[in-house]
Amino acid sequence: MLDFQPREAPVRSGNRKVRFGAFEIDPDSGEVWESGQPIKLQDQPFKVLRLLLEHHGDLVTREELRLRPRRKYRGRQAPGGPR
Repeated sequence: MLDFQPREAPVRSGNRKVRFGAFEIDPDSGEVWESGQPIKLQDQPFKVLRLLLEHHGDLVTREELRLRPRRKYRGRQAPGGPR
């Protein structure tokens, strides 16, 4: 269980690392640590985490979270699209 307080502001440390609770991320390298131990995150979840930290305290819309370009399909509905 994560012990993250929503109102807890992330703290920047040297060379752009961001700390919040027991976690630390380096937005430039894509590295994440929990209590000093490295955590592997896939690219998309890391981008969402970085976006949320960059906009701490702000409302982030669903559209802003759509980081992956939508695929275009010819002649058929995209998977997961409206039914």
